[in-house]
Amino acid sequence: MLSKFADSHTGKHVRIIGEPIWADRSEAEYPACAQHEALINAASTGRDLTIRCPYDTSRLTTEVLEDARATPRARTTPPRS
Repeated sequence: MLSKFADSHTGKHVRIIGEPIWADRSEAEYPACAQHEALINAASTGRDLTIRCPYDTSRLTTEVLEDARATPRARTTPPRS
């Protein structure tokens, strides 16, 4: 879905906001959420886009925040002015 959206805006820098992980997710849901983020990062490689994930750092565990910080940045090219 995100790739299709980005492809429909060829020639423009695309900005996406997503938050697949939030404090009310269960521990059982977390692995699927982390995998979802990894797949989004892989699908965004080579595209002119930026993805921001506005996590509520005051409510997430240290483990979740460390995983998020270890994720490669989704920005693949500098945003245009």
